[in-house]
Amino acid sequence: MLEFIAVLPALLIMMFGIIEISRLFLTISLTSDAAREGARTGSVTPLNGTAFNSAPAMAQIASVLTAGGVTSTSPTSVTCTPPAGAAAPCPSGSQVRATVTVLFQTVVPLLEVVFGEAGMTIQQIAIMRYE
Repeated sequence: MLEFIAVLPALLIMMFGIIEISRLFLTISLTSDAAREGARTGSVTPLNGTAFNSAPAMAQIASVLTAGGVTSTSPTSVTCTPPAGAAAPCPSGSQVRATVTVLFQTVVPLLEVVFGEAGMTIQQIAIMRYE
């Protein structure tokens, strides 16, 4: 029984560490999926008159993050960058870039040493061609 009591703290720290790293990978995956979905939505959204309309892509990013229980910490951006010398604001073949940033915070106070007291910032960027 004494051996179990001596080993129990190490086992608990290891178990909670595994759970937190799993949560971290889930957050990274959700952030990456949200950026990819936003870039894809932005790449197929028709122009709003002569300007690039990022509202549907931003809504798609918010939808993916909300479904995963994650909130964005800084403004999410979806932009269209036309190729050099292009006459239109976002012609076919332009790059649509979606940037999503979230903050991962651990729920285990003992692991703040690893992830930092303020948490870990995760940023994912996806770039797709405007169609």
